[in-house]
Order: sequence, then C-alpha cells, then structure tokens
Amino acid sequence: RAEQHGDMVLCHSAIATLWNGYLSIRREPAAPLSPLDVAQMMLLLKVARAQSGSAGHVDHYLDMAGYAGCAAEIAARVRE
Repeated sequence: RAEQHGDMVLCHSAIATLWNGYLSIRREPAAPLSPLDVAQMMLLLKVARAQSGSAGHVDHYLDMAGYAGCAAEIAARVRE
C-alpha cells in the first residue's frame, strides 16, 4: 500500500488538508480534521455508498474493512 499511495499518515493528512479547505466554506470554523478523522469519514463514505442502492458490491465492504484498518493503524501511530 505504501508503495502505491505513500505513507498512510501523510496521505491522510493531505486529504484532511483538502477537506478542511472544502469544509471551511460550508460550515462554521471548527477544529481541523485529523488523519484519524479522514479515515473514519472515508469509512462512512463507503457505508453511504453501500446504502445508496449498490449494497451488493462486495468491494464496498472490503473497502470499509480497509479504512477501519487504516484508522486503527493511524490511531496506534499517533498514540506512539
């Protein structure tokens, strides 16, 4: 995974930066998203996609498991 997408924490930090820019024009100022927030939000994105009429696609559930694993690894690394 790291060879294809780069370091997990850095990648999720970059996504958080982009989401913060997007969210800053759509909501009241709040604490910036963390890499762990991003992993959790991506998991929720997959739940939403599975609930939007494509629940039969196994990939959604595999992706959910993957994002849960990312969240666990990020939480463990941030705690170190």
